[in-house]
Amino acid sequence: MKNAKRIVLICQLLLSGIFLSMNAQNPEIHLPRCAVSFEPLYLLNSGLRVNFEYRSTAEHAFELSLIPYYAKEIDEDTHDDLTIHHVNVNSGFREFNSLSGLGTGLGYKYYFASLFFINPNISYTRYNVKYEGWEFKQFKEDGLTYYSYEQTLIKQPFDKFTVCMTLGGRSSYRHAFFVEYYAGIGLAHSIYDINKKKYNESMFGYGYSGIYLSTGIKIAFSIQ
Repeated sequence: MKNAKRIVLICQLLLSGIFLSMNAQNPEIHLPRCAVSFEPLYLLNSGLRVNFEYRSTAEHAFELSLIPYYAKEIDEDTHDDLTIHHVNVNSGFREFNSLSGLGTGLGYKYYFASLFFINPNISYTRYNVKYEGWEFKQFKEDGLTYYSYEQTLIKQPFDKFTVCMTLGGRSSYRHAFFVEYYAGIGLAHSIYDINKKKYNESMFGYGYSGIYLSTGIKIAFSIQ
């Protein structure tokens, strides 16, 4: 009987030691309420996407995104025509002279596991693209109106709306800095002047409307 009690006591001590050791190696993780992230892949398109996330509970989070775009206008006085231009993924690697724009997005994250989530989101972006092309210009001479067909910079604005669903994950909760990755599918609709260059040859184009694939990486840090 005494031996049985000793064995039970020894087992209790061993289990207590193992439990304390596990707690020391895996301290409690406190989920951050807020985080800020940016997506480096947007730099390839002369843009920068900054995301602000607020996590209301362990499972639910909301994300607001701001996406500015800018590519400096090329001075035609210092460069020969049609020799130096901007190109990027959004233009389908077709040339353009300058770009400005601003987008905003709103997303919801549902964490179905500690490090994994589904993320439905919507966005709107206004692109202002200038490219070199030919168009008629009106001028007056001796009281008469004439038109000339000239090479000039043409302005083409795009209003683009997207709805997307992605599946993603994050690296850790143990450090202030972390990485998120995601992939999914979405639907885009663009509004623009159909008489001008459309930039709609690829699913990432300014003027593209239809189903597209979405993927990216976020470099993030927790605020609290």
